[in-house]
Amino acid sequence: MIGPQDQSCLVVRNLAAMSAMVLGLVAGCNHSTGPPVSVPKVEDAPVRPPLAEQVASFCGGCHPTPPPSTFPRANWDHEVRRGYDFHRKSGRELEPPPIQDVIAYYQNAAPEDLPTIPATPDGPGPSRSLTRIEVPGPDSSETPAISSVSLARLSSPDRPDILATDLASGELLIRRADRPDSPMTILATELGHPAHVEVVDLDRDGVKDLLVADLGTPIPSDERVGRVLWLRGNTDGSYETRVLLSRVGRVCDVQAADFDGDGDLDLVVAVFGWHVAGEILWLEQRTGANGAVEFARKPLDDRHGTLQVPVVDLNQDGRPDFVALIAQEHESVVAFLNQGQGRFTKVPLFTAPHPAYGSSGIQMVDMDEDGDLDAVTSNGDVYDSPLLKPYHGVSWLENKGLDRPFERHEIGAVYGCHRAMAGDIDGDGDLDVVASSFLGESYYGAKRQAVGADALILFEQTAPGQFRRHALERLTCDYPSVVLGDIDQDGRLEIVAGRFRNFQFAGSKTIEGARAPLVIWK
Repeated sequence: MIGPQDQSCLVVRNLAAMSAMVLGLVAGCNHSTGPPVSVPKVEDAPVRPPLAEQVASFCGGCHPTPPPSTFPRANWDHEVRRGYDFHRKSGRELEPPPIQDVIAYYQNAAPEDLPTIPATPDGPGPSRSLTRIEVPGPDSSETPAISSVSLARLSSPDRPDILATDLASGELLIRRADRPDSPMTILATELGHPAHVEVVDLDRDGVKDLLVADLGTPIPSDERVGRVLWLRGNTDGSYETRVLLSRVGRVCDVQAADFDGDGDLDLVVAVFGWHVAGEILWLEQRTGANGAVEFARKPLDDRHGTLQVPVVDLNQDGRPDFVALIAQEHESVVAFLNQGQGRFTKVPLFTAPHPAYGSSGIQMVDMDEDGDLDAVTSNGDVYDSPLLKPYHGVSWLENKGLDRPFERHEIGAVYGCHRAMAGDIDGDGDLDVVASSFLGESYYGAKRQAVGADALILFEQTAPGQFRRHALERLTCDYPSVVLGDIDQDGRLEIVAGRFRNFQFAGSKTIEGARAPLVIWK
């Protein structure tokens, strides 16, 4: 079969042959004694490599080449066209193969349907019995859109409060440790679309402050509407809001540490953006006029898609480093090792096998208890394509030394896995893992019912690296965030999950019922 490129080669060859024949006839009829006519040589068109090599070269110029098995056959037309659109926007000088050839290549090799994750079998429950408790919000008529939950000691020095950011209302809610039986209350308002909150004493005045990562808009966008907000704490418990960073892409995370060793707290900011407007920034704290806190902005990485930037001392040299979880097509974990004086060395720790991996969360923890930090990761972003993907789930990345990539160990497959946290839930001395699923009913209601999807899963570690799976809750996959902590100080960890059911801002309906913003298992 002759393809388009082969046909063009044939045309060139035929024209060359015809030219030679005509010139030869003219020369044969010419009786002059002049010099012979010189026939210019026509070069063949360059021969392209096989299509598979072209796809690998083109796609691999930005990210690992996606295997055909990552999507079913019917989805590849859309996925290839979207990839070509990304390429046009990227400005990269890559030569794409003919788009219809690439679509056909993937469709011919893709499965008709993706395999399914087997349902968690009924059986003996976890070693520790857990009781489920719903925590009401300040307004029982409001539908929650909890984007993150965290623990911090604000109202009591002895017990942690639970903080929750609501992406739709722009509020920060608190379940006070000194009022465990009361509904949550509103701690702060008008925060835009908060994705995360961190408790620090930014100005070192002895009063705790709040740092808020504001997406600016909850829907995918390259608008530069992201912000970092400083809620400066007053002694009376109130807060004064100050904008530390604005006019950047959507901000997912902000963390504080003294990166330059000068005695004050600097910030590292994860600007997710979308396809273009993303980056990682270091904000160096400086003293301005009249002792005011000011920050100098310094870019550290120009990739979009950073979700989290947890601060750790990864190489144990006494200086704070941070680790970046970068999603979108990059799908990687990168260490930023602090060299002092505002200099960082990037060390790749893990790269996912393909760009549809769907990274969603990371926790740095010594999973194998060998004295260094590993990573527990979740991948389960399902809002870029309407599919349940069997390669989503929980894994841990083993630290084998910073001179080599971390080694991935799968813990379990979970549809829509949005967060995973390690902790000793059963009290036997090793680390278990709790994973939460976010398959919003507004988009995935019928699908999650059809497969019997797990909403919250406990992976109980029974031997080193061996886990027994328990479904704590099924079908109600409304939990994009989960945190572990001893909130009642009884010596055992509780599980706290934030509920997200308000999708009005995304052009979809809000789901009625189940209005409590938090669910606790204790």
